[in-house]
Amino acid sequence: MVTQQTLSKTSSIGSKGKGMYTFRSVIKMDWQLPVEPVLGTHLLRNLAGGLNGYSILAKPGNVTANPVRWKAPPHRSFVNLPVSATPELGTEIVEPSALLGFSKRYGFLYRHTVENRWVLNVESSASIGDTSSVSGKLSQEEMRELIGMKSQAVLKYAWKSGDKRAVEEIAKYTARSLQAQVDVTTGAAVIKVANAWTLICMLLLRDHAAGKTAVCANPECPAPYFLKSRKTQKICEAGECVEWAQRNYARKWWRENESKASKAKPKKGAE
Repeated sequence: MVTQQTLSKTSSIGSKGKGMYTFRSVIKMDWQLPVEPVLGTHLLRNLAGGLNGYSILAKPGNVTANPVRWKAPPHRSFVNLPVSATPELGTEIVEPSALLGFSKRYGFLYRHTVENRWVLNVESSASIGDTSSVSGKLSQEEMRELIGMKSQAVLKYAWKSGDKRAVEEIAKYTARSLQAQVDVTTGAAVIKVANAWTLICMLLLRDHAAGKTAVCANPECPAPYFLKSRKTQKICEAGECVEWAQRNYARKWWRENESKASKAKPKKGAE
């Protein structure tokens, strides 16, 4: 992955290939990494939409986010950030230390300037609706609100359920957040991405359309939201999950073969 990454090679007009024009498309990271980010000293209560959270403060930076330095794509990294119970807020929330580390590497989900400092408000990932399972469906209004709040909850929900409404709402948000222009030197369509959250939404849409978004079958997987490399893949490629799958397969094989062996074994006096 590079700072300007080719996402699409074609753009078409008309149907069945008629009137097709071809463009090289690249995305440009248009945000800077925070300098000396620190956790805010106070929990934030009653944010927009009645959400609770905390803040991360940092000085304005001048180093542009660089995907070459990312070990994992930002959407997979963000969706797998650990959550913990926060008694003060009465709900679960993304662990502050985890989001602080994410912000240092990928940048802020969005930025808001306060007295020449940036502040990142992080809402509770479980304060609107039940997103712990596919059965806990979100309403259209809840999805729209969570997307606007840059919430991990709606990303998890769309990733796990594939809910068409959620994907469409994310697409609408992304379309409103992007700026595009044609580079007169190269002729490429340049798409400017203003913050990490918009890029996260773009990557989710791309991988969902490709059928790659999945949840690891290992219930103990520390990072269960992963990207499939093949359609039949049910576990991520982490070593402990591969071992878990191998143990499960071995147990199943022995149960089936022991059952067959016991049935085939002649009974006493049958000879």
